[in-house]
Amino acid sequence: MGLLDGIIGGVLGIGGAALGAESAREGAQAQIQAGRDAQKLYTNETDLGQARALLFAMGDQALPYLQATLPRDRYQRLFGRPAATAEDRTRFQTELDQARQTLARYKTSGGNGYLDNAARAAGVDIPALTARVGELQQILDNPNDTGSPGVFDSNAISGMTQGGGYLGQLGTLAGQFADRGATTMADFNRDTSRLEGMGQSMGLGLSTYGDSERARVRREGKETNKAMDRAAVARLNASGLGQSTLTANALSENARRVGNDTSDKLGRINDAQFDRGLGIQQANLGLATDRATRRTGLQGTLNDQEYQYGIAPLAAKQSLLTSNVFQPFLGQSTTQYFPGVSPSASAGNTWGSFMGGTGGLLAGNAMAGGQGLFGSLGSGSRGQSNGLGNLPNGVPIQGPLYGGG
Repeated sequence: MGLLDGIIGGVLGIGGAALGAESAREGAQAQIQAGRDAQKLYTNETDLGQARALLFAMGDQALPYLQATLPRDRYQRLFGRPAATAEDRTRFQTELDQARQTLARYKTSGGNGYLDNAARAAGVDIPALTARVGELQQILDNPNDTGSPGVFDSNAISGMTQGGGYLGQLGTLAGQFADRGATTMADFNRDTSRLEGMGQSMGLGLSTYGDSERARVRREGKETNKAMDRAAVARLNASGLGQSTLTANALSENARRVGNDTSDKLGRINDAQFDRGLGIQQANLGLATDRATRRTGLQGTLNDQEYQYGIAPLAAKQSLLTSNVFQPFLGQSTTQYFPGVSPSASAGNTWGSFMGGTGGLLAGNAMAGGQGLFGSLGSGSRGQSNGLGNLPNGVPIQGPLYGGG
């Protein structure tokens, strides 16, 4: 029975090593798949979050923006795929051929699996590419392809996106405020023109100012001159000098005195007219300067407020696009999605442990006693373990009992 025990022990040992290797391989593959599933779930949820955020923010502008920034398969998962056109089918066939060629490069020698490590090192996602091949084949096999729905209902999105989202509403408010600012400035300019017109109207009668007073002064001057002349002539006639040159001299002196008095009075009237005109001009200049200063200040305030309203949508968009919603992996450890295990390495480690343990036992026995394979296996008693492990019932695996006991 010693030889039979050895054979059974060897078979069970090899079988156990093979089972352990396969379990280790499956465990490693399960860890890798779990990482992929976790990454896919997280990516899907972040895509949903980004889509919701952009739909609320950008409204009808969100769809082309998402289509431009998301990979095609992720965008179509959210919003569906339209029916394939003839041009699409040509493009899909080319893509399908290229995908199959890529997969063929990483096929295992047996043809029933893929070289995952080599593909991953080359940046090729075998599961994603395999799924894409199936999707393309399904589309091309259906001549009446009508597309596929997405996570979001297209009709509901059409109703939701009217108005451009809250960024569009901010832009509308900015436009409304700009219109109101323009109205305010127009009102201010109109009031300024009205006030300046009132100031100018104050000077309309300035050109005729003092005309009646000048006429009165001239009239009174003439009357005074006549009265003075009569008095002078009468006085000289009474003295018998009426025919002398004194009369002419007296009349000339009267004219000079009356003329100087009239000129002084007219000069004072002209000075008053000038002073009034200068006052009106100064008042108008002060009004124009004040209104211009106020207009500059008002225009600056309105421009600043309009700028703040105008930049608000851009600032909100920048804040949204640079937030964690659109940088889901920023600051996050991604090792959870890449377990760092290898199915072939795990299996090889199990086989290596078994073969190393068995080889070490045989080499040790051979060096100690110079016995052969079966001699080394039989060097112990039935009640002792010889390094081949235990049977499921706990009994040590025994080899043939040659050369001893």
